[in-house]
Amino acid sequence: MVAVVMALLTIGCKPDSVAPTTTLAAESRPEGIGQVVKVEPNDGIGLRLRLASGVVLTVGPPESQTLVQTATGPDSLAIYGHDQRGLWVLWLGLDPKRGPGCFALPKIGYDRQDLIAWPGDGFALPKAATFRVEPGISLATAGDLAGWYSTGGLVPQATFCVSSIGEVQSVAP
Repeated sequence: MVAVVMALLTIGCKPDSVAPTTTLAAESRPEGIGQVVKVEPNDGIGLRLRLASGVVLTVGPPESQTLVQTATGPDSLAIYGHDQRGLWVLWLGLDPKRGPGCFALPKIGYDRQDLIAWPGDGFALPKAATFRVEPGISLATAGDLAGWYSTGGLVPQATFCVSSIGEVQSVAP
């Protein structure tokens, strides 16, 4: 009798029957990345970003949401995708004081192993293989900011350097 019960328990405890304990976040991933070569007014409201690839993005309501904007002109980087709200755009400018090829994304970000996520804005970007954390930044391990890269303190801050191919290269104060 004990052998029968043990056999039934073994069958019922296969790894396939165990419910997952964690779920992956639903942040959107980029669909495209491109160098902005021209910025034009849009009919009515907003702007049109012309990318080197020929793609034209209309930024501003009601066509899209600009989640982060650190640029206003050409020679900048547009990263874009779609989620349940529609088109989203990150329009990032070069920040030469942080190093060559650094497009600044000034927002604390959440570490997700191979990604950095911004759950409040609904997007995530891949980490570069050489991702580094600069002095003055830490990864919080407890409290409300657990898992977030920031300077800590009352007003946590961080600026991520994003490469021209849309990978997060580093994080600095």
